[in-house]
Amino acid sequence: MSLDEFGSILKKLRTVAGLSQDDVAKKLAISRQSISKWELGISLPDIIYLVPLTKILDCEIEDLLQIKRKDVDNMNDNIKILARKNIDREEYEVLKKIYGNRWLDCSICFINTSYYNDDFFVLGYLNNKVISALHITKHPEQNDFYLISDLGFKEGYESNDLASSMIDSVLTILKDLNCIKVGAFVDKNYKEVFENFGFIKSSDDYEFGNDKKCTSCIDPYYEMNIEQDYYCEEINEENAGIVSKVIMTKKYKHSKDVPDYFKPTLYMFKQNLLRENKFENEKVYVILNGKIVCGYIKMFYEEDKNLYLRIDLREESLFNEAVKVAIDTAKVFTNKIKDEILIENIVFYVNDNLLLKEEFDFYRKALKENNFITEDDIKFVFKFD
Repeated sequence: MSLDEFGSILKKLRTVAGLSQDDVAKKLAISRQSISKWELGISLPDIIYLVPLTKILDCEIEDLLQIKRKDVDNMNDNIKILARKNIDREEYEVLKKIYGNRWLDCSICFINTSYYNDDFFVLGYLNNKVISALHITKHPEQNDFYLISDLGFKEGYESNDLASSMIDSVLTILKDLNCIKVGAFVDKNYKEVFENFGFIKSSDDYEFGNDKKCTSCIDPYYEMNIEQDYYCEEINEENAGIVSKVIMTKKYKHSKDVPDYFKPTLYMFKQNLLRENKFENEKVYVILNGKIVCGYIKMFYEEDKNLYLRIDLREESLFNEAVKVAIDTAKVFTNKIKDEILIENIVFYVNDNLLLKEEFDFYRKALKENNFITEDDIKFVFKFD
């Protein structure tokens, strides 16, 4: 059995069982990324997982390991679903047929997908021919918010099963992009399909984005949240090197026009993080999502009953959920040292160390949403009861 064959069978059995990749991963006590790799044909599971898989999927071992028979006439067994950033001429012609009269309204966006912000397509292929498509748009102001729109099928291939496979694949892709919230303009024919995945109707008249770049549609607007795996771990030699590289890359990129801005070397920055973590009153943690390093948090306390906190995220990880996890870590640390020193407040300064205006705005909004208060938009304080 090939990797692709096993992946196709596993995904079909999981979908029939009504389980997400997260559901299966939690039952096996492994990462969701492992399930994704099995289904994408990147790797095969260790033999120790086969029997547990059959119990989770309510199937026989023969069902899981079967080689697809030539007489099986199931279209979904042979469909591949791929994310596509650049649309070639052949795909372009099929998309025109799929979208029909809507094409004139969307053609500029479709033609220029490769240049159009972070937009891309997810296409379904049968025998290397496009038979289904949908469009993914990233929110212009929120890195963790994406929109699904224009779910469509080539004539003769419309089905709820294919729609489910498309949406399932999209949610997997978006989770890997650190997406927290997903919006969708939902055609009435596939309302039940989206609802089965947990989408809830939000509005009949919605604009996704802002005045300069927004997307609207006559279809009702739905939303759902994606649970991400953010966590913090104490800094060490390995993760200090990674977080230093991503943060210093950002600083060098955006500090060119800042007069007299001191830019430490990568080695200096790494050693500074490691050194500070050795003091009793200071801690440095790395923020991760799965194995992706999102940034770091630094905290220290003094005799003034304040715990001073700094959160520095990479540009691609400016997410409220990452800030929440960082603040929760600071609260845990405060509780841990409460017998040694009384901490009444957590203090975060939004100051000139943040080079980007977008970062100023992001941290201010995120801190307020996590119950910090401020009088001057610079000093933000969380008060313990």
